[in-house]
Amino acid sequence: MAHTENRSRLNSAARLGVRVVFVPTLVLGGVALPAVAADWTVTPNLTLSERYTDNVNLAPSGQSRESDFITEVRPGVQFSKEGARLRVRANYSLQSLTYLNNSNNNAINHQLNAGANAELLKDFLFLDANTAISQQNINALGPVGFGNTNATNNLTTVGTYSISPYIRKRFDSFADANLRVSQSGVYYNSQGISNTVSDSVAGSLTSGPSFNDLFWGLNYSYSKNNNQSSADTKFERASATLGYALTRKFRVNATAGVERNNYVILNSGSTDGSFWNAGFSWTPTSRTSVAATYGRRYFGNTYSFDLSERTRHTTWRAGYSEDLTTSSATSLSYALLGGYYVCQIIPAGYSYFPATGSPTGFVVAIPLGSPVPADCQLAAAVVTPNLSLVNEVYILKNFTAGVGVNVGKSNYNLGVYRMRRDLQTRGTYDQSSGINAGWNWRFAPFTTVSLTGNLTRFDVPASNRKDNLWSVSGGVTHQFQPKLNGSVFIRHQARSSNLPGNDFTENSITALVNMTF
Repeated sequence: MAHTENRSRLNSAARLGVRVVFVPTLVLGGVALPAVAADWTVTPNLTLSERYTDNVNLAPSGQSRESDFITEVRPGVQFSKEGARLRVRANYSLQSLTYLNNSNNNAINHQLNAGANAELLKDFLFLDANTAISQQNINALGPVGFGNTNATNNLTTVGTYSISPYIRKRFDSFADANLRVSQSGVYYNSQGISNTVSDSVAGSLTSGPSFNDLFWGLNYSYSKNNNQSSADTKFERASATLGYALTRKFRVNATAGVERNNYVILNSGSTDGSFWNAGFSWTPTSRTSVAATYGRRYFGNTYSFDLSERTRHTTWRAGYSEDLTTSSATSLSYALLGGYYVCQIIPAGYSYFPATGSPTGFVVAIPLGSPVPADCQLAAAVVTPNLSLVNEVYILKNFTAGVGVNVGKSNYNLGVYRMRRDLQTRGTYDQSSGINAGWNWRFAPFTTVSLTGNLTRFDVPASNRKDNLWSVSGGVTHQFQPKLNGSVFIRHQARSSNLPGNDFTENSITALVNMTF
């Protein structure tokens, strides 16, 4: 059982938490000390839930299924500071899981999302610091349960941190300069997955207002990744960009440069070379934007596009990108996101953090399949792809699209994605695609009904395996008092595979209450 293993690793999990939080906490504290007397918002909270499942270990069809009642007690605290030169936000909770029928599965999990942005020297020197702890699935083809409450061997605690001082300087109206130095770390509380510490530097010089319709830019970046149990990697890139505004709303641009990378690749293939791309951006209105590029890198032709559209009742998003990355870099970006909704209004009592591309600049971490809070006006729903953790570099090709509709008392959302990874060391690929839909109906002033459905397909040609994982859930959320709400929801999920021994089904019902103080 994963939680049996988890229980025996509580001490190492605690050490991981200390390791991930220690340095960023020192930085956050040091930054915050000058503002001790300033106003802080501190909100303690408590979540209590009881869940019944008829297949707690997600046993495949034909094997022994175990039913269980899972009691969750999750005390936490949120605090934030919004100042002219300092912004701090943090959300920490201690999750205790107790299993009625098998106490060996009992577990304690740390969950954290914290960050600070500070202006150390006015209009010149700045600092970003972030840290997070969450639980993540190891293998997309393994048993994938509801959040982190199923007792499987497929979960690992992931801790991340990032510390990044940077300089921003404006040379009158001629140019703007940026120079950023960063260190980040990703730690997995599981053997076989490489912990990584990365050091990087990035700089840019871009044209100022004096160039009018002409714009240009020079960019450089370098990153070295020290991997604990796999070969180290390096990525370096230098480029120049030139563009012109044909009209106030339409721009064209071109970029050329060279990159030098160092990582293990099948048959000692090329990992560096020159590159180029050309594209355009079009913003016909303040609510509509379109951008696209076409180019070539050492691994082939590349494409990208980004589309966003907002109307009074709808929000549309679509995008496609291709780039080199690693599992540790992905974990650093999506440490808290197993699946999430983009909200136009931040629900009380839910954690949030900056996210590029969302309508308000924030994402709310609400597990897919959970009831959506009544005050979360859904925008485009997004599914974070669930792919296996691997100790190698891959080319990530990612397409996402979503639409949210807000009409009267109802919110509707639909999201799709398709993600392919070309694994550089193995010379193979895997891919994941999915669709999710949801309906959120506030049928009374303090009561909301929600219904969600998700379908995910995994395709791993090297293993000759194709799986479909789907789930549907429905629930009711009621606001009893301004600081007290409760939910009841039911959920069914099933997995089908073309290889025997991997199918499973699960039915569950959950009741929970959230309190803030």
